[in-house]
Amino acid sequence: MRIVSRTVLGLAASPLALAALLVLAPCPGFAETGPRAIGADPRIKQYTYSATTVYRLDVAMKIITSIEFAPGESIDSVLMGDSESWEVIRLQSGNVLAVKPLIAGARTNMTVYTGQRSYTFELRAVSARAGSSSLNYRIGFRYPEQDRAKAARRQALAARPRDPNYYVAGRKTAFRPVSVYDDGRTTTFIFAEDAPRPAIFRVDAQGRESIVNVRETGTTSVVTGVSERWTLRIGDEELCVAHARVLETVPGGGRPVTPRSALAPGAANASVARGLPK
Repeated sequence: MRIVSRTVLGLAASPLALAALLVLAPCPGFAETGPRAIGADPRIKQYTYSATTVYRLDVAMKIITSIEFAPGESIDSVLMGDSESWEVIRLQSGNVLAVKPLIAGARTNMTVYTGQRSYTFELRAVSARAGSSSLNYRIGFRYPEQDRAKAARRQALAARPRDPNYYVAGRKTAFRPVSVYDDGRTTTFIFAEDAPRPAIFRVDAQGRESIVNVRETGTTSVVTGVSERWTLRIGDEELCVAHARVLETVPGGGRPVTPRSALAPGAANASVARGLPK
């Protein structure tokens, strides 16, 4: 029988030395990503999405955990390594799974395929006391590519030149905008924090009003398109908003409707409101 000598780095090694080296040698490991708390209640958590990440999800016995995918995503299929130890329910919304362990200590993998992404989980049934911050009641996802796209849109919007030369006229109302400007594509109306939101109408050169598409975010109302005249209205109360061009020029010549100096941007002035074309 041929015996091959055992050596490590060219040195003779005893069985005991080899065993010690095996214990100390680094072994390939697997890293799972756990969720992080995102609000006042640590039981509401969030993962950062990556297609190559395995998400560790600890679910307590007698507790159900909801996994919420991106709005608009629809779950196509769910693959389970051990479907007998877990109850997984797809909600009617199409982008939410409810996960509940049936057997204590159960552990398995789960892969979820949606129309846009794939998600890989390691599910572990654990014991946790009621109210513990380690419990996971609801899990969501943050999508870095969406964050980057939003940041790019904000930068693009910030790069557009803004025209703030708008003047507000009318009786003093609770919904008078703090600021009005356009970027050549949209017109932005900024209101006070507690101000009610008026209906906004585009006014043409003949004084005809038309309904516009408005997107509201926080204290801001963004209208698609630009116009030299706008009407803001709640019930019987209304304000006129006009670009400086309307105040400085009059069709056919003659003196302006009102001198620009008579009204500062954002200020209310009833006489100017009567002067603007209606």
